[in-house]
Amino acid sequence: MKFYIVDAFTDQIFGGNPAGVVLLEAGMEFPSDELMRKTAAELRYSETAFIRTINEKEFNIRYFTPAAEVDLCGHATIASFCALQQDGMINSGESFINDTLAGRLNIEVNDGFVIDGYGTATKFA
Repeated sequence: MKFYIVDAFTDQIFGGNPAGVVLLEAGMEFPSDELMRKTAAELRYSETAFIRTINEKEFNIRYFTPAAEVDLCGHATIASFCALQQDGMINSGESFINDTLAGRLNIEVNDGFVIDGYGTATKFA
């Protein structure tokens, strides 16, 4: 597993809204809910995203607070796709699917922005 701290809603380091991001190794299933919750508590951010790769265009993301799992988190989604790009797993100018407890979301990553299915563009650092 790789751990990231990413600032969403900004292009400045230590600005915006930080989130923890955990990239699971290829083929790895999610760890136990207890381990993900404890990891979120250890990282000490309001939400931590755990990313499992389905294929090169589709990801399953689960979001945990230090207390429980939540269906969806906007800034942790932005942080997740930033971390995927930084890790070389995705490229700018492409579209992706994010499977969450809240449903399937269409995501575009383009020139430092994450764009959701509603056309909302958000900058990441």
